[in-house]
Amino acid sequence: MDLETTLGEGTERSSYPSRGYVVHTVSSAEPFRVAVLASGTGTNLQAILDTVHGKDGIEVVAVASDKPGAMALDRATDAGIAAECFPGDGFESRDLRDDAMAEWLAERDAA
Repeated sequence: MDLETTLGEGTERSSYPSRGYVVHTVSSAEPFRVAVLASGTGTNLQAILDTVHGKDGIEVVAVASDKPGAMALDRATDAGIAAECFPGDGFESRDLRDDAMAEWLAERDAA
């Protein structure tokens, strides 16, 4: 699996092709601002919060979901992270919903 990523200055890239993922180490003074998209209970979000949030310059700054009442949104709020729901039926089209979500994420300067 080949993952293409644009890396900022001061970021090192280590590849682990046999595992199919790329690890980024952020070494600049600027935090690496991450957004998480979730649709359920948020167990993957919790794992991210427990293992990387606030460490090595990585900061989870936003959590978005398409499911009203998704527990992931509660987990984010409890952690002091901006959380927002973008339900499919709340927009005239998926493109409009995706645009709204992208704008919300961009306002939070999330990667």
